[in-house]
Amino acid sequence: MIRPAFACRHGPVRGNAAPAPAPATPLVDSAPEATVADGIVAIREGNFREAVAIWTPHAEAGNPAAHYGLGLVYSRDRGAGMPARPELSHRHYKAAAHRGHVDSIFELAFQYERGIGTEANTDHALAYYRVAAAKNHLNAQYNLAVSAVTRRRCETGPARGVLLGRRGKKQTPASARGAN
Repeated sequence: MIRPAFACRHGPVRGNAAPAPAPATPLVDSAPEATVADGIVAIREGNFREAVAIWTPHAEAGNPAAHYGLGLVYSRDRGAGMPARPELSHRHYKAAAHRGHVDSIFELAFQYERGIGTEANTDHALAYYRVAAAKNHLNAQYNLAVSAVTRRRCETGPARGVLLGRRGKKQTPASARGAN
């Protein structure tokens, strides 16, 4: 069985890896006046440890953007002592998603769908995809459409049952054409 490709902005999806133990002390001292934007600058420069040190206090204070950034950092192996920590990534995405951060809602749905950092749960994945799609997240809308097609159910309203074929031509499923 061929599994359809799903949208994900930050590279191929890897299976769950064993989480590394949390460091006992902060890896880099951050100035108390460092902002979430400073963490983004650190990421762009490849300073993942600095970004973690900057974002951690903001995340502890409940900042959804900081939780999202930490979720991204922990979602992939960053090399040099920064292995992927999918369970921690999942926790940060969930914290940001519950504060309404749309990209985190999408990432959380993706993790539930694939079982990354948590048990795979299609119902949770679809629920989070629906929330993100309702907030105009295009990748969530795409993943819902792929899910609807692969599950042979369409939840798109008036266009129910109309699928696009390989060349973009409208096709009607056999059940709608009268064939069984």
